[in-house]
Order: sequence, then C-alpha cells, then structure tokens
Amino acid sequence: MEQSDKQTQQPDQELVEAVLPAAEPQQEPSTAASEPSQPPESDGTLAPERRGGLLWLLLLLVLASLGLHAWQWYQQQKPDLRTERIQTELQALDDGLSTRLDALQQQVRALPDSQVLERAQSLVADLQRSQQALAQRFDSLQGEGQREWKLDEATYLLRLASLRLLAGEDVTAATGLLEAADRILREQPDSGIFAVREELARQLTELRTLPDVDRPGLYLQLSALREQAGRLQAPAPVYQVEQSDVPPVAAESRWQRVLQRLDGYVRVDFKRGRDIRPQMDRSELQRVRHSLQLQLEQAQWAVLRSEQAVWEQSFEQAEGVLAQFFEEDDRQVSVLRARFAELRGVNLQRQLPDLSVLQQSLDAYVQSRRSAPVQRED
Repeated sequence: MEQSDKQTQQPDQELVEAVLPAAEPQQEPSTAASEPSQPPESDGTLAPERRGGLLWLLLLLVLASLGLHAWQWYQQQKPDLRTERIQTELQALDDGLSTRLDALQQQVRALPDSQVLERAQSLVADLQRSQQALAQRFDSLQGEGQREWKLDEATYLLRLASLRLLAGEDVTAATGLLEAADRILREQPDSGIFAVREELARQLTELRTLPDVDRPGLYLQLSALREQAGRLQAPAPVYQVEQSDVPPVAAESRWQRVLQRLDGYVRVDFKRGRDIRPQMDRSELQRVRHSLQLQLEQAQWAVLRSEQAVWEQSFEQAEGVLAQFFEEDDRQVSVLRARFAELRGVNLQRQLPDLSVLQQSLDAYVQSRRSAPVQRED
C-alpha cells in the first residue's frame, strides 16, 4: 500500500512540475507583447489574477489525484472482503457436511443385520396378506348386510300394503307399495326369490283389476251436499195477481171494499193432480234440514266402513225426506234428488286380495337365507 501511494504521488509531482514551467513561459510573451499597447499600471492588476487561476488549477489537480488514490485503494480492498465472505460460507458448509456425515454414520451403525431385516420383511408380507384377506371378508359381509337390509325393507313394505288394504281399503297406495317391494326383490341375485316374485305379481294383477273407488272424493262430495241441504227453504206457493180491466165504481159500498182487501190476503188454489205440501214454520224446517244432514253423515260413515247396505239406505231415506217436505219442482230439491240417485249407484264393496300368503312366502325366503351360512359351517 505504501509503495502504491508513493507511485501515485510521483506522477502528481511530475504533473505539477510540468504544468508550472509551461504556464510561466506563456506569461512572459503575453506581458512583453502587451507592454506597447497597455499602460504600465495594468501589470500590477493582472499578476494576482494569474496567480488565482494557477491556484485553482493546482487545487483541481490535487483533488483529482486524491480521488484516483481513493478509487485505487477501494479496488484493492474489495477483493479482500469478497474473499473473507467466501471463506466464511465454505467454513459453514464444511461444518454442516461434517454434522450430516456423523449422523449418517450413526444411522448406519444402528441398522440391523441381514437376518433381522429378512425376518422383518417376512413379517410385513404376512401382515399384508392378512390385511387383504380381512378386506375381502369385510366386503363380503358388507354385501350380505346390504342385501339383508333390502329384504327387511321389502318385508316392511308388504306389511304396510296389507295394513292399508285392511284398514282403509286404499287400493292405489297398496299397489304402489307392492310395486316398490317388487323393485327391491328384483335386485336380489338369488334364484330362490322367484317364487316370492311370482306370488307378488299375482297379487298386483288382482289389485289392478279392482274398480277404483275414490273414497276421499266421495266423502268430500257428501260434505258439500250436507252444506247445501242446510240451505234448503220451505216451499212457498206463488200466486199470480189477477188484473181487472173494469174501472172501479165510484159509489162502492163499504162492504165491497172490505171484500176486496180480504181477497188480497186469502187465496184458494184449486189444482187437480198436484200434491199440496203443508206450510212449515222455522223450527219444523230446521228439524227437517237436520234430519237430512244426519242421513248424509250416515252415508259418510258408510264410505269409510265400506258398508254398501248402509250407503244405499241413507240415500233412500234422504230422498224420502225431500219427497215428503219439499216441492218437486224446486230447483235445489231436484238437484239434490239427482245427486242422491247418482251416488246411491256407487258400489263400495270390493273383493280385496289377501296378502298374508305373500308375506309368509317372503318370510320363509328370508329365514332360509339366514340359516344357509350356519348349515355350511356345520
């Protein structure tokens, strides 16, 4: 470093010595040439300006030499710092590799010998075979369990269909339940289910051939007829007022005027071939309405119980009440009589199939499936 500083100082001194002699000869001709044209007082004023320029030039040269010296020093120090950093990283890598090598050596020393390794490999192979066998057994048991659940579901559907037939004679719901049970039985791979499906197909055919009786619809229709029966009015005769073209006599007696007024309150109707109904007061009309509604309620009970005799008897009695207390030409009465006659012809009784045979067949099949594995084990 000291040699480089000396080497940099020597060129600077040589440069200053070369500049100073070169500047001085240039000043002499300029002064000699300017003497004839300028007065003598100008020499004293130009000398300080020349000295200031030289000083600034010397200062710039010194600064340039100092900058060059600093740059050379920085370039010499920079490789040293990089070398130190690289050496530090190499030392860290060396330490890490040494630690890793020690750990690997310990692991190698801890490894078992070849016999122990072979024994462990054989144990692993045995465990894998046992695991595969258990997985296959689990799959088979799971499949059997799903089939058992399906059979239990089909049994439940058959019992529910039998209950719907016995309790409410709902043929539509029972048919849907039997069809759902047939779809479940169709998925069974066993050929022993064929007899059960055959009996199921026979029961479905019988249900589909039965006449469809809309029991909820009949019940609602009877409710509407009950409301209409509660609005029936007592028969009231209608008379036509006779218009007389004869002008009234001015001199009428008092007796004639009384007769005319009574004639407006009392009328006598002579109609041959027609049954004249007696006039009913409000309480009697209410009793007749209530009797008619009771007959319709009895018909609703017959719908729910499938009592054909009670059904027909209810409408016959209702028609008798209408014929006894109401006029035949009344519009409401005629509509009710037509509806009663139409509903009386509905047949409520149907020969429903017995699903107990089908249930017994399915129960026997399920029992045979469950007892088959036990027999194979024996």
